[in-house]
Amino acid sequence: VEPRYDLVLVDANGQNERVLISGMLAREMALSPDQQQLAFITSDPGDLGRDHDALWLVNLDGSGLQRIMEVPADTTDLRWDVPIPATWLRAAATPPLPTIGEIAFIDDGNIYLLDLPSGQTTTLVDDGTVGSPGSYGGIQVAWSPDGTQLAYASNRTGSYHIYLLDLATGATTAISDDPADEFLPTFAPDGTLRFARLVGASTWDETTWSLVRITPTGETLADPPQTR
Repeated sequence: VEPRYDLVLVDANGQNERVLISGMLAREMALSPDQQQLAFITSDPGDLGRDHDALWLVNLDGSGLQRIMEVPADTTDLRWDVPIPATWLRAAATPPLPTIGEIAFIDDGNIYLLDLPSGQTTTLVDDGTVGSPGSYGGIQVAWSPDGTQLAYASNRTGSYHIYLLDLATGATTAISDDPADEFLPTFAPDGTLRFARLVGASTWDETTWSLVRITPTGETLADPPQTR
């Protein structure tokens, strides 16, 4: 008997389980900034008649399912951002998604940017070094709150460090020169950059790391190490 997969939504309290899409195995999911749509990748043809990895979008009420484009089999780390032009700040409502927005994703250690209105894909990082150290998986690329920068983890110098990419200029800045591996970047709403830093020897079942925060003013704060 062939297994059957559904894409299921459930509230944060574990209640109100409902099937969003029937007969499709999804991975690498990302919510739109307004929490109304879901982007995901699937290679399961299911009921949809497709047999290649592709990026799809669907509204959270189950409507509007659409295939955006084929993607390489190793595509990971979908991150959706919607740059807001100044003229929209005075508008009563923004145009409906997905006519706006950009999705950043990783494939084979490189970062790409998909512009949803045009369907154009741009290569942002092409040295094949983006990822996570060893088995420490998770999202390795993050949008800044204003949508002008991407933070990502790269081992281009030997150890994994966090870098900031300015999307307007293409300039890349290394966040620290600490010799320890750093990974899992994310931004707080106030613009504080947060990431994990390995601070001790790791074994197959135990890792010591510290949460590092860099504030918008440039102050660096590190939490006490913890082992898990």
